[in-house]
Amino acid sequence: MVPVRWLLVDRYLAVEQIPDVTCPVLQFHGAQDTIVPITLARRLFAAAPEKSATGVAKRFVELARADHNDVVLVAEPELHQALGEFLESLARRSEAGK
Repeated sequence: MVPVRWLLVDRYLAVEQIPDVTCPVLQFHGAQDTIVPITLARRLFAAAPEKSATGVAKRFVELARADHNDVVLVAEPELHQALGEFLESLARRSEAGK
């Protein structure tokens, strides 16, 4: 038996790297994800800065029915709504700063 970590070529160090992110953070994750468990998504979100460098609060959107590869198929309305709201908030913030 060979430890899996010896075979992995790609290292995903997102939890260690996300504290350095300065842009606004919007994270989507399927609650039914069988590849990346929702607990890992929540851990990543918790490690992200509370706000971006411009003061935008981070946002997590849990898609109740979505697995890993079917987000658009089963949660398109929720996905579009959350993304639209996030982009609108950025646009309003940008307009207010002018």
